[in-house]
Amino acid sequence: MPTVNLLIKGKVQGVYYRIAAKDEADKLGITGWVKYTSEGRVEIMATGSEEQLQQFTEWCRKGPEKAVVTKPW
Repeated sequence: MPTVNLLIKGKVQGVYYRIAAKDEADKLGITGWVKYTSEGRVEIMATGSEEQLQQFTEWCRKGPEKAVVTKPW
């Protein structure tokens, strides 16, 4: 199965981005991990089908309601 590594920059801390990303991945059946970096970004390693990853990366470009993604990967 394909794997993607995403590094997301913007207002992503303090808006529950990490938790929301995990919930979205679980909903789509994606496995992997998500963490905050010391630079204030969110890093995600996700494994799933091409379709699952496409849906997930589309979600990651916006994130949860209060997030402001300025640079997706």
